[in-house]
Amino acid sequence: MCTITILSTGDPKGVRKGFGFEPVEEYPHLRGALYRKVISRDDFLGTIAVYLVVLNKLKVCAINTPLLLLSTGDKQNEFCRWLITDAEGLTIEEQVTYQSYMIAYHIVEDEEVKKEMGRKVWKPDYDEVAKWLYEGMPPEIRDKFIQAFLHVDSPEEGVQKLLGVDSPEEGVQKLLGVDSPEEGVQKLLRVDSLDEAILKLEKAKEQQKNESSQ
Repeated sequence: MCTITILSTGDPKGVRKGFGFEPVEEYPHLRGALYRKVISRDDFLGTIAVYLVVLNKLKVCAINTPLLLLSTGDKQNEFCRWLITDAEGLTIEEQVTYQSYMIAYHIVEDEEVKKEMGRKVWKPDYDEVAKWLYEGMPPEIRDKFIQAFLHVDSPEEGVQKLLGVDSPEEGVQKLLGVDSPEEGVQKLLRVDSLDEAILKLEKAKEQQKNESSQ
């Protein structure tokens, strides 16, 4: 025995009432969207029913996601906005997969919603990505990956882009939280003036020279 399921983006009230479809209330996530019409009931063979699912009346939640891919209009917009915000019950991978699918196959009707989805389609677990990059990837491959991802030609440019600066010097200053290269040197050497920094560097250089000659 089998049943027939009709998926409808519109709400065919005339069909529902004219053919005597009854609302199915047993499933909270489908309440208001699922209707049933028994067309045959047999003690031996069982029951044959036609189910009508009004897609645009579905509750937006994780369990309904596969069906909500077929929704339209306001319900689709509600679904898309849920998909790019909390999407409670979905993993990050599932969020990305559904968003990518909808964009790739031009399912999203609203252009503004489509743009917003496109901007948020990649939502990785940054801690896991960093762990993978710095523990599981050879340094030379890692550098190429980061350069390609950031659209830069060198690791130095990559650092500058991440820090939002125009030069390596500015990058060092930003990392150290100082306003000039001189302040950066003082901070690194833990001194209070540039003169002290120069003196400390000269002493270190002299010490290194003595150690090398021994």
